[in-house]
Amino acid sequence: MGDGSDLYIDGEVLAEVRRNLTHITDILNDPAEAIEEVGTDEAGVSELSGRLGEFGDEWSYGIGQIGEFARNAAEILTRVEQEFDKLDLSLAEELQAANEGS
Repeated sequence: MGDGSDLYIDGEVLAEVRRNLTHITDILNDPAEAIEEVGTDEAGVSELSGRLGEFGDEWSYGIGQIGEFARNAAEILTRVEQEFDKLDLSLAEELQAANEGS
């Protein structure tokens, strides 16, 4: 959108941020699954075993929350880009109409 307007969105940067947000869950899933797999059988001591289970549950919940936030943020960025494109097109049409009327 390098048409000289005062407002612009760098589409490449926006796309990169959106890609990163959608991959956050993928990046964090492996550690979450590893923690769950270690779980209670490997700990030996019942108290430690229980704490590992709790930690795994909390980690999985936290990862889920981060993933949900990331998905929502990516969707919002998509909507921002779409609305900005509509606004930019509308502004360009209005400016063209104003220039033709002069």
